[in-house]
Amino acid sequence: MKKRFGHESDKDSPHQIHDYIIYMAHENILMKRFDENKDSVVQHIKDMLPDLNLTGQWSLDVMQNGNDFYIIDMALVAESALFQKKLCSKRKITSGERTLKTMAVRKEIMRNMKGM
Repeated sequence: MKKRFGHESDKDSPHQIHDYIIYMAHENILMKRFDENKDSVVQHIKDMLPDLNLTGQWSLDVMQNGNDFYIIDMALVAESALFQKKLCSKRKITSGERTLKTMAVRKEIMRNMKGM
């Protein structure tokens, strides 16, 4: 989060500065909660997976609200925001190249899924 707030092109916006200050004030407790709960969350997700009939690799976002946890987003890894950012961060990639690379990755995933 510190990298997000401090190194992106909008790092000097009042909104990002505000979010950075708030995050820094709460970072220790957020990290403590993460460490306390991550194994339990992973186990619960593992327990659910057989009933979901998913194929391929998936990215899941989990949100904590009090003592409750929610899956708030999920996507095939090749379609996830993190994958797209890493794919495009190696060098400047045009949107056309990004589309072609994403399509190639999706084709590969589909090819692998057929063999499962």
